[in-house]
Amino acid sequence: MDLTLVEAWELWWSGRQLTDHSLHGVSVIWLGRIGKLLSFVAGCTIILDLIGPERLVAWGDRMRDQDEDNSAVLGMTISSAGFALLTAALMRPISQSLEGLPLGVRVAVWVGFLLVLIVLASGFVLFIGPVIAGLGRLLSTRQAEQVMRAVAVPLFFLGFALDYLAS
Repeated sequence: MDLTLVEAWELWWSGRQLTDHSLHGVSVIWLGRIGKLLSFVAGCTIILDLIGPERLVAWGDRMRDQDEDNSAVLGMTISSAGFALLTAALMRPISQSLEGLPLGVRVAVWVGFLLVLIVLASGFVLFIGPVIAGLGRLLSTRQAEQVMRAVAVPLFFLGFALDYLAS
């Protein structure tokens, strides 16, 4: 049964489980999962803030310097390829779990899945050092810090509300 936001909260408040309902065409279970993801992303901003941009840049630079050791790169590439093969084995269950979702959500999940698979298959260790250092440099600017905090707070509350609705 498709609900509006007000109807969903009224049903939730009455103590009924909303697992068989949808909100504007999206399953409440998937909204809860999206809410968990949004809360996780918001939490990551807190962790990045605690680590600090200087430490991120230093850590990324150290990782990039270690990448020059060919044996470490080869080992990580082999490990990444093995993980990519394992992930490829999960494609069918992922495809089945996405049935019934709106096309935009399915496309976003598949694009994200394929990007992760490509990065893993090509040896993510080659990219992780520069990415971490670049993230640290980006976060060292005052504007990025303000934007990160301004985005994290609403993401956290939205994610919490969606997850709460699905509970």
